[in-house]
Amino acid sequence: MTCTRPVILTLLLAGVSVPAPADQAQRLRTVLTEEQALQRAETDAQAQVDALAEETEALLAEYRAVLDQTASLAVYNRQLAGMVAAQEARLAGFDARLASAEETQRNVAPLLQRMLEVLERLIAADLPFLKEERSERLAGLRASLEDPAQPIGEKFRRMFEAYQVEMDYGRTIEAWRGTVDLGGGAQLMDLLRIGRLLLFGVNLDGSSALRWDPTKGNWMELPAHQLPQLQLALRVARKELPPELLILPVGAP
Repeated sequence: MTCTRPVILTLLLAGVSVPAPADQAQRLRTVLTEEQALQRAETDAQAQVDALAEETEALLAEYRAVLDQTASLAVYNRQLAGMVAAQEARLAGFDARLASAEETQRNVAPLLQRMLEVLERLIAADLPFLKEERSERLAGLRASLEDPAQPIGEKFRRMFEAYQVEMDYGRTIEAWRGTVDLGGGAQLMDLLRIGRLLLFGVNLDGSSALRWDPTKGNWMELPAHQLPQLQLALRVARKELPPELLILPVGAP
């Protein structure tokens, strides 16, 4: 009985496998290698996550910038649309004014023609002074009305300017030296115009004087006693003397 228990214990110990030290080291290295590989995988995964996060932030920032730009463009487009609408309204106004101007020009052309005819009759029936100057003015007006390239405003300006000149003749006095057609030939005289009412001519030597008679349409000689007043009137018209009361012969209206 004393020999049986050691045998059984020996047999049990022989059935248990105890690894060698070399195997343990290999398994430890394997575990460490796997752990390191796992750590590297985790590091790579974290790096990828960080890269994706940065890319996401960049895309988000770009998206926000695009939104801001879109909002700015929307505001600009609204402003531009308002400007375009205003320009279209102005163009429509220009078109309307242009059409009105064309219609006005069609209506104004006959008016200007009538004004020219009235001015021609006025000058023809007026005192015969500054004939050449006034005839040239009428010819210029006639050429202006016949010129299609000249703006209607310029035609109006020239017409009213001519009327203004003729109106000024009615409230001014003027003295100048010019020729007088006496039927037998032209004679150089000192001429005196009193408004549109009186026209006189005085010989250069002061020996005689004439007055234009609008009722007869010719010159008539004045008495010698009226010469001093005419000489005085000539000096006043030339601004050699201050204005004063003058007694001049006036014919029947």
